[in-house]
Amino acid sequence: MTSNVNIRCQRQVIRVELTPLGKNRLYDAVACRGMTLALSIDALTAWLGRQPAGVQAAILGQYPDEIAADVATLVLQRMTAASNTTAPPVKPTTP
Repeated sequence: MTSNVNIRCQRQVIRVELTPLGKNRLYDAVACRGMTLALSIDALTAWLGRQPAGVQAAILGQYPDEIAADVATLVLQRMTAASNTTAPPVKPTTP
């Protein structure tokens, strides 16, 4: 088993391009939580990679605006059903 220290030492350097708004929001979140930028980006990408494909597509804005609310509702309903919870279904919002 590899320790967290060894995993962190094996980092890869990549270039990330952000919009000015995205950069400002990321920097605000990093400052608020007292994390380094590298650790924050690592945590975000690791979390995104663990999400189902439908959730990833929704987060990345790969659905047209016209159906985004319906897709989000369907994804949440499937996640709820998959986890066998008894949460009530989410009602779609109307534009």
